[in-house]
Amino acid sequence: MLATGLIKAIVRGVLVVALVAAAGIATGLAQEPPEMDRIAFVIATGPVGGSYMRAGEAIAITISHPPGLGRCEGAGICGPRGLIATARSSGGSVANALAVEARTVQAALVQGDVLAAAVKGSGPFVKAGALSNLRVVARLHDEVMHVVVSSQSSIRRLADLKGRRIAIDASTSDTEVTARNLLAAAGVRFSSLTVRRLPAEQAAESLRARKVDAILVLGLTPVRSLEPLFRRGQARLVGVDNRTLQRLVRGSAFYAKASLPAGAYRSSRQVQALGVASFWVVHRSQDAAIVTQILKAFWAPENRADLETRLDFAALLDARKAAVVGPLPLHEGAQRFYGGQSP
Repeated sequence: MLATGLIKAIVRGVLVVALVAAAGIATGLAQEPPEMDRIAFVIATGPVGGSYMRAGEAIAITISHPPGLGRCEGAGICGPRGLIATARSSGGSVANALAVEARTVQAALVQGDVLAAAVKGSGPFVKAGALSNLRVVARLHDEVMHVVVSSQSSIRRLADLKGRRIAIDASTSDTEVTARNLLAAAGVRFSSLTVRRLPAEQAAESLRARKVDAILVLGLTPVRSLEPLFRRGQARLVGVDNRTLQRLVRGSAFYAKASLPAGAYRSSRQVQALGVASFWVVHRSQDAAIVTQILKAFWAPENRADLETRLDFAALLDARKAAVVGPLPLHEGAQRFYGGQSP
């Protein structure tokens, strides 16, 4: 009995010591200064090397506010304290819109006509249905639809493409959305075409080899994959007529009349073209105060020079047009920023 009582006493003592030690550890942990909160902000962009990827990287650098970053000491120069923004490559706008809706990323860059289709649940979103949680943060730069044919081709206008073989840049499926809308406005049924989906470089080679009659590429001028064709005198741009442009541009928040100036490519003549706006979007649940602070940093005059150094088309970004999104939904935090309200 004595031995049993002694064992019980020892066990009780060990338990007390263990509890006291645990309490001491917990107290010590509580006294440690808490690490600054990290705010993850992943931006889905586009294929590596593309304009969307470059834009996403520049945005991420501009708005991030990691611990100890000297330039963030000034108010409004960086995003919210602890924000760590990163750009992620992706398959393009369709995938980006779906990713934001599913909240697998915090933000994305989405082509305007793709965004409109996502909101309506049309085109490539028929199966998924309308994506009701997408909200615009800013309208960014416009890209231009290039319609390119052989320099020896008899094709002079979009209507001449009826029944022809075309190639669509397969680096992203988003080009097809714009191509379908453009050709429909010109009276060309997409079903009448033989369509090949090829990466830009392969599409250019197919045009040179006369395996396709035209290629349609959406991008910033100059599109690098097209330049060799023009240098060799093997390609010509096809312009978009006024009637077709008016059908697309009238009342649109994402289409605009654009111009490919003479000399945009070697020996190329000036032609009218279709411009397509790109949009920066987030999920509707994204904190409004965070979005407002992010926009303050992105459009801060102090960051403009650095942004232009990092992004070759930064001059195309215009804060005065950033909130021109038409019927597309603007995020609450963006409404506060563009309306001049404080977060």
